Amino acid sequence: MRSLLHPPTSRLSEDTTTSTNKSRFVYILNKETQSMPAKGWIEVNDLYCKGCELCITACPPKVMAINKDRLTPKGYHPAHVFKDGCTGCAICAIVCPDAAITVYREVTKAAVPVTV
Repeated sequence: MRSLLHPPTSRLSEDTTTSTNKSRFVYILNKETQSMPAKGWIEVNDLYCKGCELCITACPPKVMAINKDRLTPKGYHPAHVFKDGCTGCAICAIVCPDAAITVYREVTKAAVPVTV
């Protein structure tokens, strides 16, 4: 039986079938940020957070937890980041039903476009 999947092809390989003179871009990684993971942080608005824990279960690096030492003005324990490792992916903010989370992400120049 033949497989329906085709082997992956590289988009960076040179196309020899066309003879047009088009500009191609190659991305060169900046050596300072080549292997560094993205960094981010969040702020949880205590007026809106009701401690539903949806953001905690959705967090890929698992750096969020409920803060049992604090109460919001409405009497809930809010979510917070309890250790380093937030990537700023914003999944927590997307799943938050009350829009209580603001995500910030550090901007770095990981790749620089170069015309070839």
